[in-house]
This record gives sequence, C-alpha cells and structure tokens, in this order.
Amino acid sequence: MKTKKVLLFDIDGVINKAHYFSKPYEQEFGVPRSEIRPFFQTDFIPCLTGKVDLKAILPPYLKKWKWKEDVNAFLHYWFAHDVKLDHELIGFVQTLRAKGYFCALASQQEQYRKNHLRETKGLKNKFDHFYCSSDIGFLKKDTRFFDAVVHDLKAKSLIKLVDEVVFWDDTRTCIATALESGMEAILFKENEDFIIYNF
Repeated sequence: MKTKKVLLFDIDGVINKAHYFSKPYEQEFGVPRSEIRPFFQTDFIPCLTGKVDLKAILPPYLKKWKWKEDVNAFLHYWFAHDVKLDHELIGFVQTLRAKGYFCALASQQEQYRKNHLRETKGLKNKFDHFYCSSDIGFLKKDTRFFDAVVHDLKAKSLIKLVDEVVFWDDTRTCIATALESGMEAILFKENEDFIIYNF
C-alpha cells in the first residue's frame, strides 16, 4: 500500500454523529418530518453549491413549519440540534496531524452551516482545510468536486499524484465518485473502520 499524505473526511455521518434536526423539531412543534424533507430534496440543493442564499428562500417554508421567529433564530435552532461531534474520532485525527498527515474535511455544506461548523464548533482548529461544496460549486456526486480538491492539493505541493489521498465517507455514491477521481475511498460505517486503517 502506498503511503498516504492527505486524509479527507466527510462530516455528517463520520465526524458528526447527530440526527437530523427535523426529529426534535417534529416533537417540539408537531410538524411531521415528511413536510420538511421535500425542501431539502429540492430548493435546498442549490444552497449546497453556493448558487442560492439559504436565508433568501427559507421564509415561505418557515410559515409552513409553524416557526414564529426570524430566519436567523431558525438557523440557530437547526444548527444547535443537528451537530454532535465525535470527539474520539477527532482526537485520533489530531494524533495523525501530529505525525505529519494533512487532514482535511470534504463535505456538502451550505455557507451558514459551514461557518457554524468551522467557527462556532471549532473544526477550523481540528482540521487543516475545509473543502466545501458551497465554495467549490459542485456536489460530491460530481467528479468535478474531487477534481477541484486534487487540483488544490497539488497547487499546495501536498501531493504529486492523486493516489496519495484517502477519503472516508458514509455515502456510497460519494465513495464511487471519489474512486473515479483516482483517490482511495473507503465507506465509513463505524469508528473502528477508520482506527484500524494501516496508516
């Protein structure tokens, strides 16, 4: 096995182990998750690639979802209820960084949640870089997402070849796309899958 220089991690389902905020929201406000889900399958998608501002499109939905406060208060509720960072895994990442590995996040996030994760939750201090779909302009099911990541890593002189990168994600379609780009990609199921990897 070729020695890897760059380690990439998905956030939700890997570093973040929280459930979707819609579960506590349903319990608190009586709005079924089935009424919230369509937004995230349609109008929310362009937010993930930075083409639409989330705050601009949320207000009509908030009325349907019985939210009485403003958009900023809703985002605060959402982000407070769907982030539960896995500190065991993050701690292991720190040991790898100390050994010289470049450890970065590669995730689909719209800009406000990205900033919450980076700044408020402190992930900017735990990882060397954040490759985000809203900055890159493509989702991880598109090879152009990973092409952009590889291009940046080469520009930073962190790698010469794409096979010096290994990526963990809990979604099979993202794994397939990463493999297509030429990097090693591993389906994440539990922490042990990562910890036993032969670094």
